[in-house]
Amino acid sequence: MIAAKLGNSRNRKNFFEKFWWNESWGLSNWMARAANPDSINLASKKPGKLEEHYPPPRRPEAMARWQKARDDFQQALDRCHKIRDELSGVCDTKSIRMKGEISIPVLTEQNRQFTLDLESAKIACEAASIDVQINMSRLEAETAKLTALTSNRVSEGENTNAQIQRISNNIDQLQTSLIRSRKRYLSCATERDRLIASIRHNDRVIATVGNEKELETNQEEPPQSSLGPKEGFWSLPHELFHAGSPWNEGEFKAARDDLFVASVNLHHAFVVAGARKIRSAIKSIATNQAEPNDWGMFFLIIPVVSTTFASIGKTFNNLGQGSLGWVLIDEGGQATPQAAVGAIWRSKRTVVIGDQQQIEPVVTIPPRSTELIFRENKSDPKKWAAPEISAQSLADRANEAQGHFPTDNPDLPRVTGFPLLVHRRCDKVMFDIANHLAYGGEMIHATQPGPSAIRDLLGQSSWVNISAPSQDKWVEMEGRAVTIAISGICERLGHIPDIYVISPFRQPIRHLKQMIRRNAANQVGFKGIDRRKLSRWVSSNIGTIHTFQGKQAEAVMLLLGAGSGAKSSSRIWAGKTPNILNVASTRAQRCLYVVGNKREWENVGSFKIAAKFLPTIDAKSWLSKIKDDQTNG
Repeated sequence: MIAAKLGNSRNRKNFFEKFWWNESWGLSNWMARAANPDSINLASKKPGKLEEHYPPPRRPEAMARWQKARDDFQQALDRCHKIRDELSGVCDTKSIRMKGEISIPVLTEQNRQFTLDLESAKIACEAASIDVQINMSRLEAETAKLTALTSNRVSEGENTNAQIQRISNNIDQLQTSLIRSRKRYLSCATERDRLIASIRHNDRVIATVGNEKELETNQEEPPQSSLGPKEGFWSLPHELFHAGSPWNEGEFKAARDDLFVASVNLHHAFVVAGARKIRSAIKSIATNQAEPNDWGMFFLIIPVVSTTFASIGKTFNNLGQGSLGWVLIDEGGQATPQAAVGAIWRSKRTVVIGDQQQIEPVVTIPPRSTELIFRENKSDPKKWAAPEISAQSLADRANEAQGHFPTDNPDLPRVTGFPLLVHRRCDKVMFDIANHLAYGGEMIHATQPGPSAIRDLLGQSSWVNISAPSQDKWVEMEGRAVTIAISGICERLGHIPDIYVISPFRQPIRHLKQMIRRNAANQVGFKGIDRRKLSRWVSSNIGTIHTFQGKQAEAVMLLLGAGSGAKSSSRIWAGKTPNILNVASTRAQRCLYVVGNKREWENVGSFKIAAKFLPTIDAKSWLSKIKDDQTNG
C-alpha cells in the first residue's frame, strides 16, 4: 500500500517525478515493458530495480497468472463468507449465554437491593398507617367534643365561644395532618407495591434466562461453537473485555489473512495483464487529463491517496457522488464540518477518526458573523458550527453505536461514536493524566514498557518547578533549563534526541528557538552536533500545540511560560479546556516534563490534573545528572 500526496498540481508533478518516473525503480519502464514486451526502444535501457525483482511476463503467462489468482481469490472469499455466516449464527445462539452472564448477576444484585428497600418501605408504610389511625382517632374525639359543646350550651358565654373556637382550630389542624399522613401512606404503599412488582419481574426474567442457558448448555455443541466469544467473556472486567477481540481470531482471522494475500496476488496479476490500459490511465492523470475511469485504474496502483480538504475539489473535480469507495478522515476533531462535505459526498463509505478532546477546529470567521449567518438560515450554530462542532462530533452524533463518557454534569455525558478505549502509545503517567483529564477514567492502558535514554538522563516524568519573572509569556529561566537539558542530552547521546518541546503560546517558542540557535552558533553546548541538523530539528520539533497533533516522540517538554508577573488570563485560557494538556501529554511515549511555575499553574483548570500526577522537582535537581556527566566528561 502506497500513500501518495496529490493535493495540488505541484504535488502531483513531484509524485510522478519521484516515484512513477523514478529511474532507480523504473516503474514507468516496467509498465511499458509489461504493456509492450517487444518494444525496441526499451531493449537498450538498463532494467530498474522493480524489473530486476519482478520481470514482467508476456501476455499468455500474464493471463494464466490472472486466471489462477482470480480462482484463488474466489476460494478464499467463499471461505471467509462461510465462516462469517457461521459466526452470525453463533452470535444468535451465544446471545443467550451473554444474557445469562450479564443479566442474571445484575438482576440478582438488583433484587438484593430491592429486598432491602422493600423492608424499609414496609416499615415506612406501617408507620404511616399508624399515623393515619392516630389522626383519625384524634379528629373523631375533637369532633365529638365540638358536637357536645354546641348542642348542650344554654347561652353563648365568652368561655363557651372560646372553647368552640379552640376545638374548631384543632379540628382544622387534625384534618390537615390526616390528609398529609394519608398521602405519606399512599406514597409508601405505592413504593412498596412497585418494589414487590420489580422483584417478581426480575425473578421471572432470571428463571427464563436460566432455563434458556441450561437448555443451550445441555444441547449438543455444533461444530462452529469454537468461534466467537467463549464462556465468561461477557462478564469479564472492563479492562479485559475491551482488550479482547473474540470476533476476529482463530480460524476466521486465518481465513481473512489468506484472503488478503489472495487479494494482493489478484491485484498484481490484474496490473500485469492489463498493463497497457493502466499505463494509459496513469499518463492521463499525470497530465491532469483524467476521466473517472482513469482514477479507477490509478487506484489499482496507488490504493491510498493522501490529500487535503482544500485540494479535493480540484484533484477529483470530475468525480461525482459516491465515486470513491472509501474516504478516511484523520484528525476529524480538527476539521470544520463544511470542510469535509466534498470528500464525504464523493465517497460510498466514510470513516471519521479523531478526538473531540484534542485540538479544536481553527476558525477565522468572527463568532458574531457565524451567528448572523446561521440565524439568517434559521439554524443553531451551537449544533453545527465550529469550533464547538467539528466533523468528528457530527460523525459521532450520527453514529448508530455510541459511547458515553462521564462529565462534571452526570445528566449530560459526552457522546462519541465507536470509542477506541485501549491505549497503546504512552507510559502510565501520561496515560493517567489524559485518562482522568478527558476520558472519565474509562480508557485502558495497554502500552508495553520500554527503555528510554532520555528518561535515564532526566529522570522520571515530573513537573520542573521554576519560579522566575516573566516577560509577557516568556520566562528566560525556563528557556535556559530546557536548552541545557537538550544540549546535555545531545552531547551525552551523540545525536539529537527524539524530543518535542511544546508550548501553549507562540512567544516562548520563538525565544527558545533563538536561544538554542544562538548557543549552538556560539559553541555553548551542543558539542559534536551538526548545526544544520540541529537547525532542522529546532524548526520541526519545537512549536505550539497545533504543530504536533497526531505525532509522537520519546519525550515531551511542555514549556508553560506565563509565570510570575504574567497576566492570569493567559493561564486561564490554556487550562480552560482539556485539549492543550491532553495533546501535549499524549505526544510523549516514555516521559513528560512540564517546565513552569507550579504555584502559578497548579490550580488553573486542566493543569490541576498534571499537578496531581506529576512529582515536583526543581531545575537544579532535574539537570544534575546531565551537568555531572558534562563535568566528568
